[in-house]
Amino acid sequence: MHVREAVKPAHEDDTSSRTAIEARMQDWAARLRAAIGPEIGVECLRLAVVLGSARPGTTAVEVSLPAGLLPRPETELARAEALRTGRVALAGAVPGTEGGGRPSCLVVPLETGAGWIEIEARIPSEDRVAVIIERVGLAAGWALFLGVQAQAAAQRQSEATAVSALNSIVSLAGAPGFSEAARALVTDLCARFGCDRVSLGLARRRVVRVVAISNTGRFSRSMLLVRLLRAAMEEAVDQEQLLLWPAPPDGADRLTRAQAALAEGDAERSVLTIPLFDGRQQHGALVFERGANRRFDPDEIETLEALAGVLTPLVIEKRENDRWLPARAAVATGRMLAGLLGRRYFALKLAALATMVAAALLVLVERPLTVVADAVVEGAEQRAVTAAFDGFIAAAAVREGDRVMAGDLLFQLDDRDFALERLRLMALRAQAELELDRAISARERAETALVEARLRQIDAELALVGQQIARSSFHAPFDALVLSGDLSRSIGRAVSRGETLMVLSPLREYRVFLSAAEADIARLEPGQDGLLKLAAMPERDFPVELVELVPVARYENGATRFAVEARLLEDQGTLLHGMSGAARIEVAHVPLLELWGKPLWDRARLWLWRNLPL
Repeated sequence: MHVREAVKPAHEDDTSSRTAIEARMQDWAARLRAAIGPEIGVECLRLAVVLGSARPGTTAVEVSLPAGLLPRPETELARAEALRTGRVALAGAVPGTEGGGRPSCLVVPLETGAGWIEIEARIPSEDRVAVIIERVGLAAGWALFLGVQAQAAAQRQSEATAVSALNSIVSLAGAPGFSEAARALVTDLCARFGCDRVSLGLARRRVVRVVAISNTGRFSRSMLLVRLLRAAMEEAVDQEQLLLWPAPPDGADRLTRAQAALAEGDAERSVLTIPLFDGRQQHGALVFERGANRRFDPDEIETLEALAGVLTPLVIEKRENDRWLPARAAVATGRMLAGLLGRRYFALKLAALATMVAAALLVLVERPLTVVADAVVEGAEQRAVTAAFDGFIAAAAVREGDRVMAGDLLFQLDDRDFALERLRLMALRAQAELELDRAISARERAETALVEARLRQIDAELALVGQQIARSSFHAPFDALVLSGDLSRSIGRAVSRGETLMVLSPLREYRVFLSAAEADIARLEPGQDGLLKLAAMPERDFPVELVELVPVARYENGATRFAVEARLLEDQGTLLHGMSGAARIEVAHVPLLELWGKPLWDRARLWLWRNLPL
């Protein structure tokens, strides 16, 4: 077996997650170990593949066969030498010698910073080393390929975690009070991660109180479900670690009795409890539940654990802010009024007055809020003219850009075969009529019935041939502009039934398609008015009205765009299909504060989120 085939992973198409990539790497390592084993007379004791640099936290994938076997000291020496020089390093016993039973330790570095391969084996001779290096070199391409996929999967995981954290922060911060915010948070997490139920509990001196359950309003602490949730949360808080039911193979040292009780011992249900830890103390826990044998895979667990770490300080801060004391608020208000209404601080009063006037103007003065979108003029309808049967193009009367009137000939297919078929059928019909006369004269009723049936069949075939002859000529169904289909250069070309030969668009009937940005699509709705300016006629405005929002996203120039259909409200005689420009749609009248401040605030918030740690 060729070494390239021997070490090729068996499941090439599953590259969607880090777990699948690690499984592929495990398969690849097993095949590589087999390729450099007894087949070439080598006893491979251990094989390890590490993708990524030697710096801590930069390893993408690490596989060791057999699993759990630690490297020998000679392997560590060879690894350091190989990474330092960028060449193959050998330590331990010299191949071909007894060496006291010690194996040879071979380390093969991959591309710079890409990783390395460690091999501990008993090698009978020095020439086997060259064979091992050759086979490793032939198989290294798969390792590099899987390493790139692992890094991409890790990047996707990081991006998914960041997006989920942002959405959860928005749901948490959008509610006015802590109770409403907690319910909004767990309901959002439940829908976002496909759970049956998500619960939040906060701890005080290791005693957890359930504060929110997804899709649930008020609940009693004495309910059986609440008691089970509290027990599951306290179990995770006490052990200060994540708990999963059914327990994974590496979680045998963790107590999960409360998790099993919450799942009612059903192995098809999954319960994931993540403590809320801010680096100093445990503040509570989040419980995620799923049924119908839907498990939490490692990628989801990693995402939820990272999300819990991001949300912990925000939840605690939201709870603390919800505990304002009336007396403290009254003192703060008194100090502010003393500074504004007293005899001192004239500059402060003047600044406060100017601020109040400016704030009043920003709040009371309204201006129209508009959305600007790219626009393209298209025909109100695009009629495709297709071939009615297989044949050949006999003539073409028009081509692209021509204007035709209703009933004008567009093109014609060759109908000579149908004309000959009609002559043949007419001859058969004349013969059948003679036979019918003879049968009637001879009073042969059975023969007469058969001939009449044959005449009806011939008449039907003649009607069909007549229809095909009539359909060989294609005429314009309405006054139209030919958008595509220049058949003048294709005379004699064969066409297939159903093949589109021309596309027509009605004259003087147009619609406008707008391409709106993702941030503006929520502001648009049917019935809103606007103005259209075209690049061909920038001096003229065309009033338009939105007709329909198309709920399909399109990706153009690195941005997400949505299509919006609009109609023209006045004469369209000067327009042509394909004209482009821009449209300005008036969506509302808003205060100056919202008109000027919201875009700046959105940009500032996005910049802070990108550049400052959460």
